Amino acid sequence: MALHLVIHGMIGGITGAYVSTIVSGKPLSAVVGFILLAMGFIILYKFAFKNTTHFRTRRPPSKMLVPLGCAAAFVDALGGGGWGPIATTTLVANNVKPDKAIGSVNFAEFFVTISQTITFLTLIEPENFNWLIILGLITGGLICAPIAA
Repeated sequence: MALHLVIHGMIGGITGAYVSTIVSGKPLSAVVGFILLAMGFIILYKFAFKNTTHFRTRRPPSKMLVPLGCAAAFVDALGGGGWGPIATTTLVANNVKPDKAIGSVNFAEFFVTISQTITFLTLIEPENFNWLIILGLITGGLICAPIAA
């Protein structure tokens, strides 16, 4: 399951990063917000009105994982977030055990993020970077990541 998410997530992430360098950010953030809101309602509906004690014993079919990886990473690159909420929510809504869904999505996220970062660094001119903000984000991430774990 993770391999399908990694490969197709990288493809979707690279495509989303490319599109986000061409299109204005305001409409994209509204689309991402709407998608995440819809996913939240799906999860609330599923756990409020459906029996959720039955989970899959096999991995979901590739025909579901391929578009999921592409779409979740595409939205993630467009709006700066969405990989985890979209991929995990979709898997759990399709009766994948939550621990399997979260583990697979988190494993794949590293590769998706690296591919998006490389794409952005390649497409955006270095003089457009605000290096002070980037340094602050890296420092904060290094401090907070071990605490969050």
